[in-house]
Amino acid sequence: MRRVGVKLRIHQIIERTRANGPGVRLGIWVQGCSKNCEGCCNPETHDYSKGEEIETEEIVSLILKHRKEIEGVSISGGEPLDQREELLELLKYIRDETDLSVIIWTGYTSTELKKMHLMEGLSKLVDLIIVGPYIEELHKPEGLRGSSNQNYLFFTERYTEKDLNILPNAEIIFDKGVMRITGINAERIRQLFS
Repeated sequence: MRRVGVKLRIHQIIERTRANGPGVRLGIWVQGCSKNCEGCCNPETHDYSKGEEIETEEIVSLILKHRKEIEGVSISGGEPLDQREELLELLKYIRDETDLSVIIWTGYTSTELKKMHLMEGLSKLVDLIIVGPYIEELHKPEGLRGSSNQNYLFFTERYTEKDLNILPNAEIIFDKGVMRITGINAERIRQLFS
């Protein structure tokens, strides 16, 4: 049974993105990160005091509004698993209400996920998790990995590594007069504009 009124601290939601997984996707960036990886492509998502708390029902309503136009939902951050209870509620909601694919990035390793007893639950709710901290010295944007130490955990047969290797590693989106840069190589692109 779903808990009502569960809130996630969100940095931003982009209703259409192509650099954060196969097809057109709805992207959710959570706010707050305990990892604080040096050179992270989303450093503005680290501070827990920023962002906005949004109820999972509201997020799912937005997903349902766009479900015929998107292939899936991509969740990044920040560190999504720093809000693990709230995230699991959102994931259950998405899985119950849609047939959309779900991709998550986490700075935790697969070993840490097992120790946190999250692997089994996540394996039933997501299609793919990109695991491992971003390591600036190993920067090699490829597929959905920002550094070469990061690994894919495929939980369904929906995607293969080949599907991910053809994706752009960054994109510039103009939305309601605001320019947003997303993707695993976003920080490098932002530097061109600074």
